[in-house]
Amino acid sequence: MRAKTLYAVVLVTAVALSSACHRLTFLPGQEPEHKPVVCEGRYALCTSAACAPLATFNPKTGKVESTSALCECAVANGPSLGDLSCADRAPQGKDGNLLVSTYSFGETATHPAMTCAEGSPWAFCYDQPCVVDPKDPTKARCTCPLRTSGEYATLGGACDKAKCATTIWSAAAPDAMKEASNLLAKDEGLKAVPANSCQ
Repeated sequence: MRAKTLYAVVLVTAVALSSACHRLTFLPGQEPEHKPVVCEGRYALCTSAACAPLATFNPKTGKVESTSALCECAVANGPSLGDLSCADRAPQGKDGNLLVSTYSFGETATHPAMTCAEGSPWAFCYDQPCVVDPKDPTKARCTCPLRTSGEYATLGGACDKAKCATTIWSAAAPDAMKEASNLLAKDEGLKAVPANSCQ
């Protein structure tokens, strides 16, 4: 019972933070609210994360809807790209258990990028709020808005295209991922963007 209560508190905290930290950066056809910046520090990495939809009641329509998802992400440390300032992305909360999910090459070597066709929902975890798992400090649960339009690229799925329709993945529009990769590679002084994609 205590474990269920703790999980509920973590989930409510993540949802509450989501409204304050929500960013629309890297959506097709929209300009970012802030210029992307690379920061050094602790963050959540969701590039290959699988997600579960969160249900909420809409009092206006009287229906249960799912507009966000809870994603199981990794806790990482090092340089990452995000739109929030470095100060805003610094770990917060008790023992630094509140993080922001940002973008890095941390999983590129081990997780090939897979592109999924339009039609399946995906989670947009860039600059979203996360809570470190109290039982496993290497993992974090991030609350990410769901998207339903456009094809998307994810490092999840292990190149199994069938999983595009059966699993909600943390992802980004392919052009957005390319843009973010170019910016990060340039900041890190890399001659080329690390590449690892499904064939």
